[in-house]
Amino acid sequence: MRRLSGIHLYKRFFIDFSLNDFRDYSKIVEQQFKDSLQKFEKEASELTPDEQEEYFDHYYDEWSPFKNDFPKIHRSSLFISIYSFLESALINLCKRSYGKYHLSSTYEDISGNGIERAKIYLTKVAEIDFPSNTKEWQFIKLCNDIRNCIVHNQSYLNSDSKKAEKLENQLKKTPLINVDVSGEITIEEGFCNLFIDTLESFLNKLFTIVGEKDKQMVR
Repeated sequence: MRRLSGIHLYKRFFIDFSLNDFRDYSKIVEQQFKDSLQKFEKEASELTPDEQEEYFDHYYDEWSPFKNDFPKIHRSSLFISIYSFLESALINLCKRSYGKYHLSSTYEDISGNGIERAKIYLTKVAEIDFPSNTKEWQFIKLCNDIRNCIVHNQSYLNSDSKKAEKLENQLKKTPLINVDVSGEITIEEGFCNLFIDTLESFLNKLFTIVGEKDKQMVR
């Protein structure tokens, strides 16, 4: 078995393990929602159709959150956490590059924000062949727009913006994302796992590139 070292060791323990934690957490919480709903459905199954209607009306405030509100809060919160993890991973890679390659400029010296700022630094300053022309990066950029709507506009599109219209058209083609008539974005079950899988694929490519650059620096 190949012994891990350097950047690959960092990726194994700080990237791969964290992504698996996100997966496990999502699976556990989603199952809890399903188990809670099944409890009410099991009790209702023993009733007549008329009694079932009365049952669900009577206990609406108890079962409804597990079907609607709680999953919505969980998925949005998890999505933001995953995105923040990506942002931190890229910024940490910028800081590592500054010391590893003895660069003259730091990440903070570059104008811009978040992942785009990190991309500029890694591309222009660290001269890393950043995998921006990949389907993974395009999906990440879409997630950046979704993140901004959730954080800055309570999950709603800005109806007065042409950019929002373009985003809405993109989201209509995106699996496991729903935009209702009011412009509210809802993350469906499975989207966070899709995001995690995309990050895993993207970071595998990026860290492989960084590993090759490290080898070249030693020569």
